[in-house]
Amino acid sequence: MAEAIVVTAARVRRVVQEDLGDLKAYRVPDPTTLAARSHKQVALIARDAVPISLVYAATISFGGVSQPQVRLRAVNRVDQGLGLPLPAGAVALFERQGGRELLIGESFTDDKAVGEEVEFKLHPTSNVTLEQRALSTARGKRSFELILRNANPFSIRFEGDFDIDEAAVRNPSNRLARKNGRNLWATSVPANGTATLRYTVIAADR
Repeated sequence: MAEAIVVTAARVRRVVQEDLGDLKAYRVPDPTTLAARSHKQVALIARDAVPISLVYAATISFGGVSQPQVRLRAVNRVDQGLGLPLPAGAVALFERQGGRELLIGESFTDDKAVGEEVEFKLHPTSNVTLEQRALSTARGKRSFELILRNANPFSIRFEGDFDIDEAAVRNPSNRLARKNGRNLWATSVPANGTATLRYTVIAADR
């Protein structure tokens, strides 16, 4: 991502950020004009060596699971190579192959203040799969098993976000983390390996 931004910045003018009360203004350093129905590109940010973490993520609900999706994350702090207000907009991800920059994905991000986590959601993947199996059903509760498979030749980090009321999830076979007020199955899976999680969901009126 950082390389792609630098390549783009080399072709366009770079603006200067200024504070305007609670707003951020961006001044184009050179005089410029716009013809009718035209546009110009300017570079807002150019940063090298921004640490990026890659996570595979999925949503876990009572009725099923979503296909794992590739997500790239960074932290908007100076010590993490950023540390400036980031405006909302589209994001293009490039990978360098044989001296060329190849587009491998597109995403979108909201406005991000300094200190916030920045996340780019990319395409679902076929190399990491998540399966939900119903184990048993009793009055007022159902037990499930999640099977996570990693077909990549490298280990991965996975996060399964529970779209289920926190109090309804009982007896998980592994300790669950918390994120944004919801249960989270966070685990690492070795290359060509699997991971499992068993849990029970209690009906809301129990």
